Amino acid sequence: HQLTSSDPYNTETDGRSIPSGVCDVGRRVMIVRVEDFFMTIRTTAHELGHAFGALNDGDASTSARLCDGKFIMSSNRPVFYPNKKHIPNHWYFSQCSVDYIKTTLLGKTCVWTKFPLDHDIMQEMHEILQRQPGQRYTPNEQCVFANGFGSFYCG
Repeated sequence: HQLTSSDPYNTETDGRSIPSGVCDVGRRVMIVRVEDFFMTIRTTAHELGHAFGALNDGDASTSARLCDGKFIMSSNRPVFYPNKKHIPNHWYFSQCSVDYIKTTLLGKTCVWTKFPLDHDIMQEMHEILQRQPGQRYTPNEQCVFANGFGSFYCG
């Protein structure tokens, strides 16, 4: 699967992965083009979704079209403009994607057998996942991630 930019002037691929390839030797790979901090995170999450069995939301050939709401598994990533309305689902998997991922995980024992997670790691992961990047980093820190040192928020 290929994630393409929704910027009409950008024809580069942002990421590639093999659907449901999480446990298959030679297929458990993904490639993500490093861009800015937050888009790279989103593209990585999108490609991991494919690796864990999720299809693109909004794909006319699947039931995933019922979950098209600009979630992580949308085939086009959002373009952010200063005056554009916030995209609320941008950092979340749709229910369709969650269902696909659950189905894959239930059928792939390799995910559960090699590295059992202890309680402390699970607790830390839970705490991190409860906050979106905008809640974790100040606007000035986000500008530095996206545009480099010396950048700052002027909104």
